[in-house]
Amino acid sequence: MSEFDERIKSKSQHKREHLELQALGKDLVEVPESLLKRLPLSERILEAVYLGRKLQRGALQRQLRYLGALLEVEEHAVIRAALKAAREPGVAEIRRLHELEALRDALLRDGDVVVETLARRYPDLDRQQLRQLVRNAQQEAEREQSPRAARALFQFLKRLLSPAAAVHVDP
Repeated sequence: MSEFDERIKSKSQHKREHLELQALGKDLVEVPESLLKRLPLSERILEAVYLGRKLQRGALQRQLRYLGALLEVEEHAVIRAALKAAREPGVAEIRRLHELEALRDALLRDGDVVVETLARRYPDLDRQQLRQLVRNAQQEAEREQSPRAARALFQFLKRLLSPAAAVHVDP
């Protein structure tokens, strides 16, 4: 923005923008450590965020105001976009998980036919372990127990089919 644009902003507009930056600061303080490390944050902002995690009530509010002021001079739009992208799983990842669920359901329904299809695509597949997981999940479903074995089967498939090797099996 030019200097002229800054002068015509109302006091209320400045306040709204600063409150939005404080909200972004609060999001940064509350975000998990693993996610925080992936964000494009300067050293000053990281220090302010870590300090904010240690504070409570009034001190936290003051720290959030300070963090909002720091974010004014940073590329806060980039930080906000990176935070949003890191929080939301990608469309491709969601599609991959749905494919894994469909594959698990096909294994539970058709069993050996799908196991053989997977074995042809993945020669190193441990057929015995896969068949055991399928059997356990089927027995669990018959007894109407919690789906622990079905989750174990899903995790096995997730490890087997890395994102680079996504397989589509018609259910």
